[in-house]
Amino acid sequence: MNIMEKRGFIILTALLCPFTASPANAHDIAAVLSSDSPYYLEAFSGFQDAIGYPVKPVNMQKAPAPTSAAEKVVVAFGGKAAAWEYQTGASVVSCLAPTMKLRQSDSGRYYYVSMATRPGLLFSKLKFIQPALKRLAVFWTSEATGDYLRQMRKEAVSWDIILTDVRLKFADELPERLRDMQGKTDAILFPPDPLLVTVQNFGTVRDFSAQYHVPFYVPTEALVERGATASVSSSFNSMGRCAARMAARLLKGETEEQFVYPDEVRLAVNLTAAGRAGLKITPK
Repeated sequence: MNIMEKRGFIILTALLCPFTASPANAHDIAAVLSSDSPYYLEAFSGFQDAIGYPVKPVNMQKAPAPTSAAEKVVVAFGGKAAAWEYQTGASVVSCLAPTMKLRQSDSGRYYYVSMATRPGLLFSKLKFIQPALKRLAVFWTSEATGDYLRQMRKEAVSWDIILTDVRLKFADELPERLRDMQGKTDAILFPPDPLLVTVQNFGTVRDFSAQYHVPFYVPTEALVERGATASVSSSFNSMGRCAARMAARLLKGETEEQFVYPDEVRLAVNLTAAGRAGLKITPK
């Protein structure tokens, strides 16, 4: 495990299973980006490095998504690219598509790289920085997040954590639901739920965390820089590498799980915010 200090917070990185694909026919695979977002470009860079041969990306802001009979696998970056109806019958690997819900009826064609951390690994990192964690409140909004919450509930038992999931139907519910959790939880978690993680919601919980000394865990390092306690997440580059692994296996005709987690996990801790939340963390 590597430890880095960066602008007031620490990052611990663990690489679970490094991967590099063997060369194949570049015409068998297509890469489609929803836009030229730097997040998609970073994920594509990781994909390109891992796949081992040049794959020219298509940006849907500038051209329609390609489909041809020659393509066996499409790697889609972002929700727009993932939701496109590809007509070739190619397998579709979705990356950075947080609102996509598993299409169980097409389990032999659609595959997903999660933006979340495997629940067991998530709990192990949270327990690492907060050993006394027993009660965890998870706020969420998007329907697709429900699949991840079901996995979290099962895994929480093994870590002696009582998980309370708090679903918000409307954004303005958050302050009241948050007050309801006062004294009833040891920490608050935001999963990678795009409908939940707004500037207003983040600021509300960040301030609650500091006032009532309740750690606030978030899905990205960027939010840790802005005052959350900590994040357990994967880099966009790692998500792209994971997509390359899936694509390579599918091209070989090998069996692949429909839903997988990225290879690299990073724990970032904002030392100032952690102190305000009542955690004592000393960088080593």
